[in-house]
Amino acid sequence: MVATRGTVATVVERTTRTVVGVTARTLGTAATVVEGATRTVVAVTTRGTIATVVERTTGTVIVATRGAVATVVERTARAIVVVTTRSAVVEGATRAVVVVTTRGTIATVVERTTGTVVAVATGSAVATVLDGAAGTVGEVAARAVVVVATRGTVATVVERTTG
Repeated sequence: MVATRGTVATVVERTTRTVVGVTARTLGTAATVVEGATRTVVAVTTRGTIATVVERTTGTVIVATRGAVATVVERTARAIVVVTTRSAVVEGATRAVVVVTTRGTIATVVERTTGTVVAVATGSAVATVLDGAAGTVGEVAARAVVVVATRGTVATVVERTTG
């Protein structure tokens, strides 16, 4: 499938084993390539010079978004790794749910597991994420709740456990 909008060309190739999403701007040298695995669905959308690729597999979810800020969330059976261009890395545990939202240049990732809740917020402004399980903000999980907030180059981590 090839779709053109202005000078933006989007190509999505889907096979039984691999899905490759390629977004290239004909007037520039920027190119984004995402290679997936088996049983994959890829959605590629373009808005002006912004290209968004969402790749879902049984083991991995990759999201790349917005201008100079790129957010990648990788989900495996053992760990969840969050990597942004602002150098924030958090490793989680098994049985996790990941929610990724973007507001401008701010990327927020919330990871919930049966034992640990990890919240990561990055951006120029202060962002804080608390565990809101069962509709109660700040509720302590079965084992631990971790809140990470960044302000410039300062990182604050608060960990709560039942003991």
